[in-house]
Amino acid sequence: MNLNFLRSKAALLAILRALHHPVHRYGGGQRLPFRTVPKVFGEQIKATTPQYALYGFAIFYFVCLVLNWWFYLRPGAYVKNP
Repeated sequence: MNLNFLRSKAALLAILRALHHPVHRYGGGQRLPFRTVPKVFGEQIKATTPQYALYGFAIFYFVCLVLNWWFYLRPGAYVKNP
């Protein structure tokens, strides 16, 4: 069996385990974005400005898109995609 495969699998499990605990701590066992989005929408609806929540989420997703392009998809990126 390939030792590099075992190392990469162990590293992946360690990363997933490290990410698992903060999500349960702050999200109460649910995924954190699924609790945050309704809360923000509810607060903005009470303030009669739900469009601000939509603008904020749109900006957040655009920034995520740009960061993913920068690190993974652009020519000369540090991380090479197959």
